[in-house]
Amino acid sequence: MYNRKVLIGNWNEERELEKVNIADYIKKRDNKELIIQKIRTLFHNMCREIQLCRTGNYIEFGNRIQIFAPDVQSFQENGENKNFGIIVSVTIPRNAIGKIERFTDQMPVVCAAKTEPCTRNTFTIQSTNCNNKNGEYLLFNQNFLLKLTDSVEEDLYLRSVTPLVDDTRGPREHNRVLLSNIKDCYCLWKVIICDKNMRFETEGSPVPVSKRVVITHVMTGKCLAVEGLNWKSSIFGIECEISVHTYRDVNKRETSECHWMFVTEKLPRGIDEKCSLAEQLEKC
Repeated sequence: MYNRKVLIGNWNEERELEKVNIADYIKKRDNKELIIQKIRTLFHNMCREIQLCRTGNYIEFGNRIQIFAPDVQSFQENGENKNFGIIVSVTIPRNAIGKIERFTDQMPVVCAAKTEPCTRNTFTIQSTNCNNKNGEYLLFNQNFLLKLTDSVEEDLYLRSVTPLVDDTRGPREHNRVLLSNIKDCYCLWKVIICDKNMRFETEGSPVPVSKRVVITHVMTGKCLAVEGLNWKSSIFGIECEISVHTYRDVNKRETSECHWMFVTEKLPRGIDEKCSLAEQLEKC
């Protein structure tokens, strides 16, 4: 007689298939191959807190720093742009989520509103040659490298290459900024002062901590810039793209998109006015 206990259809195949799926799930779980486990590992590796180091009033080779854009508005989900200041950070493309667990070559570099020092937004100032210059001052107009501090398996540097005809271009067709394991001339940067009238006088002098400067890409002569209109959603939240491009006003002075600070101490939270955080940093 037919009742609810009667098995119909491919009941045996479905039962065996369910057993196989459960066994496969347990195997992946034990080997930490589940996507959720990989994402947790990714967040742990990329958002782990890290300590900055400040040894004085000037930037030195070997310093762990954050690259801070003080005059750019951070994105607010409620549509209000009141907070100022975003940090250069490494992000992960959507097609790589669940596939990688740590920093790798060709990962995109963006700006994020999260200012707490962590592995994805902390860089180390390095010299361009094999000589160890740790402890020496970084000078205006001196070439240097920006290495991701938490480069475990291989050294990763901020790098920008002028794209070829068939290469992928950055925001607004500008040059992209990526992490790279290649250490070459396209990884070289230098710092100049914002005031054009003082650049000749300050050349060769130490770069002060938490002062507005312009970071120039040596090979192209263009500036590291925030693309303030290009905000995108990522696994870490809303982030702003950056590029190598010089934004200038009618007087041929670099605008706020190209202004940066090297920060060597944890930034305070809850900044609602444009000048308050920058002024507080400059007083330190």
